[in-house]
Amino acid sequence: MAINYFLVVRNRHQQINPGDVRKLIVSNFRPTVNPTSGFLISEGATVTVGTEGTEMAEEAGATRPGLCVAFQIDKFDQYESGITRMLQIAELILRKFEGDATLSFDFEETLLSRTDGQLAIFEIPEIWTSERKRLFAKLQQR
Repeated sequence: MAINYFLVVRNRHQQINPGDVRKLIVSNFRPTVNPTSGFLISEGATVTVGTEGTEMAEEAGATRPGLCVAFQIDKFDQYESGITRMLQIAELILRKFEGDATLSFDFEETLLSRTDGQLAIFEIPEIWTSERKRLFAKLQQR
């Protein structure tokens, strides 16, 4: 059974190109690329990169769709490594691209958010080990 997480990044000044983000993930994490679907598979996480739906962007008050990175993590196989890989990828994207961002479980429970450059981590003990929090230490100091 896969658990879905989503990272949405909205930059008011420019559209973030999903192709650039995909290349960034591939060059930094060397995932397996599924030849049929194009999904990126890395350390327990299956990753897809695209743009959020227009309706979702409008509901958020955005003038254009933002970047949407979807993570599927198998609850029973490599769950811990999948969560860690998802957070490593999210940290890289937040470091490289400006904009407001939200990482959530199925668009319902927020794990972290960045608004006007300020990063907030929401305490969810099964997600946020001290090691995983350290990934975001430099981003929190900005």
